[in-house]
Amino acid sequence: MSIDSTQVREPDLSGFPLPDVPGGWRRVDIDAGWTSIDFMVPQTPDALLDLPDVIEANRLDDAMPYWATLWPAATTMSRLLAHVEWRSGTRVLEIGCGLGLVGIAGLLRGWNVLMTDGEVTTIDAARHNAALNGFPSADVRVLDWRKPPSLQFPVILACDVLYEVRFHEPILNLLSEMLTDDGVCWLADPGRTPLVEFVHSAGEAGFDLKIMDAEQRACSFPFRGQFQLLELRR
Repeated sequence: MSIDSTQVREPDLSGFPLPDVPGGWRRVDIDAGWTSIDFMVPQTPDALLDLPDVIEANRLDDAMPYWATLWPAATTMSRLLAHVEWRSGTRVLEIGCGLGLVGIAGLLRGWNVLMTDGEVTTIDAARHNAALNGFPSADVRVLDWRKPPSLQFPVILACDVLYEVRFHEPILNLLSEMLTDDGVCWLADPGRTPLVEFVHSAGEAGFDLKIMDAEQRACSFPFRGQFQLLELRR
């Protein structure tokens, strides 16, 4: 059956402004296999490196505007969410949500997703992208991994957050505080070098760890340069 394009309405995004970025924004269509996700991304992410605020944040805390790039691991993880049988309404925490792709995929699965990031600038972008996909009430907040709130979730998602070893301890501490006793954490990584050290640290911290590839086949050890999905349980 054909659809009359005149009846397809764009969502009202007037209350969800995108942050100003050099080079502006472009709209892309993300194929997650089981669904298609409309998405706004910065046209030239590297242009943010010259902003005075970014330069100062890097000087103070070695911060970089990684949020402005849609990393390939996020698309792969969004595809894998189609195969999970978490019931509708499951409370899900996403850390390091960036522009919001994984969190939006979770919302489309019917889960109650809290999307969080430590970078204030990306919060408005994630809210905009959520509203673009029909979720104007999406819960998107700033979260400092070093100061986890007194909340717990049965599912925690994270994608491409292990790129610096200094983040590993705060992430593991956050999981210890915010993951329920019977909960599960899915953590996707493109196979960066620090992944090996994180796997070792997670084991030392008492987590049961399963490593899977992009097809969710079990791996006996972490591989560099290849997508991997870590499943952590207490």
